Amino acid sequence: MSAQEGSEFPALYRYCLRVYDGMLEEAEPDEDGNFIWKGALTRLILVDLALPSPQYTYTMQALKAMDCVKQLKRGGGRSGDALSEWVCLQRPTEDLFVRQQASAGHWVSEGTVLKQRIRDLSGRLSTIETELRNLTAVVAELIKERQDG
Repeated sequence: MSAQEGSEFPALYRYCLRVYDGMLEEAEPDEDGNFIWKGALTRLILVDLALPSPQYTYTMQALKAMDCVKQLKRGGGRSGDALSEWVCLQRPTEDLFVRQQASAGHWVSEGTVLKQRIRDLSGRLSTIETELRNLTAVVAELIKERQDG
């Protein structure tokens, strides 16, 4: 079970995912292939995504600290109709979140960190096992060809 489905990770992580995905969904590629989101961030977070208002600041701070988004242009202004511009760099991951929270001095339980490490290692082990099966099949085929030829 991933953190986005479970409750072992803080709600802040799920908020980061929702905001990033909301921005990316509306983003458009620029000439360099970067995805640029233009809009009213407060409206996206508080109205469209209906996140609790105290989470606005924490969510954006976490997204910026994880290098998931970068602000290109401030919005608002006197008339309040200027749109802000953000580049969507990378989707938040559990690993990025744990590292960001730890580097910011926020408490992340040792159990959460260990669960994440186990998930990461499990994924890596699965990849290695798949590659080993593929390699074994290739070696077996080469041996058979050599015996036949």
